[in-house]
Amino acid sequence: MKTLGYFTCAMLICSSIASCDKKGTEPIKNAIYFNSFESAEDTSGWHGITEAMFVSDPAPEGGSQSLHIGGGCIQPAAHINLPEGTRNGYYQVSCWGKLEDLAQGGSIGLVVDAGTEQRRETHLSVSDTVWTFYQSEETLYCPLNHSLRLEIVIGGFVPAGMFVDCIQVERVW
Repeated sequence: MKTLGYFTCAMLICSSIASCDKKGTEPIKNAIYFNSFESAEDTSGWHGITEAMFVSDPAPEGGSQSLHIGGGCIQPAAHINLPEGTRNGYYQVSCWGKLEDLAQGGSIGLVVDAGTEQRRETHLSVSDTVWTFYQSEETLYCPLNHSLRLEIVIGGFVPAGMFVDCIQVERVW
């Protein structure tokens, strides 16, 4: 009878580990970029993001802070060029996000730097006032001699604000 109890306990632990998904604070295996906005180092490489934008309102299991970003006419409000190793593959972007009160929403996009070619991108739109996990519905192909850029677009003619946490770019194949 004890053996059955131990077996059941072991199965429960294994199934809970196997059922963990990519919505936590740790990057998944195929992640080429992950940021939970916990320290000053997390602003490294970003244009338009400073440590002063970190707030103590994290996503579920998102550490102790998130990023509060607002925007207006200048777009993208923030961006980062991803590492050189991101070539010749398909990518998706995901994050936790929520709107500031009933403010206008924003989006997080993954863009291929195509030079003179037509701009190619995939994005997710943050549209809820409670923490929600978002993931781009489409994958984006990045050829060998191009680079990837992660962009945050928010607002437009009307100022807006949103919170983001656990931004991740994943190579899907």
